[in-house]
Order: sequence, then structure tokens, then C-alpha cells
Amino acid sequence: MSFGIRQLVDIALRALSTGVNDPSTARQAIEQITDVLAAASGSPLGAQQTLDADGQVRISMPRPTFAALLALGIDQIRMDPGGDPDVTVALLALCTDLGERVADDATRRDAVAAHVDRIMAAVSLPDPDDRERVERAADRARATLSEGRRQATETEAG
Repeated sequence: MSFGIRQLVDIALRALSTGVNDPSTARQAIEQITDVLAAASGSPLGAQQTLDADGQVRISMPRPTFAALLALGIDQIRMDPGGDPDVTVALLALCTDLGERVADDATRRDAVAAHVDRIMAAVSLPDPDDRERVERAADRARATLSEGRRQATETEAG
């Protein structure tokens, strides 16, 4: 799972590079990262141990935690969204999607909430309309994390 996320992050970063400048591909990679993390959000993660009849550890398999997978999928893209507010909105949408899935798990919910804050701390958008759109996406993510379900947007509400 980590390797697949790493590959998708690499695709997004290459797409955001000044030589390529393809934010659409970056957003698509973020959508795929969202799908992978959504699948992982309901799975047991972290180290797994198998005990024998006497309670002794016989097999110990290190696996990444949900927080580690989340950081792998977000951190590098967050640091360089290529100046495209749509990429930042896509990262916040990732957090919103995961917020619905991890609402019952305080540790995972807190990890997603921390990433919303990190994404917003990295935002540097001179255009006030872009900044407002990104802030609305962050507010949606925070509300979803808080209430455990996605809030209807103006478009969805009619």
C-alpha cells in the first residue's frame, strides 16, 4: 500500500513541476490517493503480531499506521501545490472524504484534522477569491470531521 501511495505522490509532484505544469494530472493522482486511503481507513493498520499458545510473539509484521499512510499521501504535495488552488482544494477534499470514514476513530480523525491545519498553514494565495475557495474547502473538511458526515454544499443543497 505504501509503495502505491508513493507512486501516486510522485506522479502528482512530477505533474506540479515547473517543467510539466499539469495540475489536472496532480488532482487525478490526489483522487487516486484518496481512494487508497479510504480503503485503508477501515482496515487494521500498524504492527501485527502472531502469538503462540503460550502467548509468546512468534511473528511480528511491521506495517505503517493510518497516520503514516496519510502523511505519505499528503505531505510532499501540500508543500508544493504548484500555486494551483485546485490542487489545495483536492487535498482538502481528500480530508473531507476521509473525515466521513474515520469519524468513529479519534486517533485517525485527529490525524486527518492535523493535516487540514497543515494544508492551510502552507497556503499562500494572493488572490482573495482563491483563498476564500480554499478556506471554504477547509471549513467543509473540519465540519465533516466534527460531525462525522459530509455537509451539503450550496450546489448539492439546490
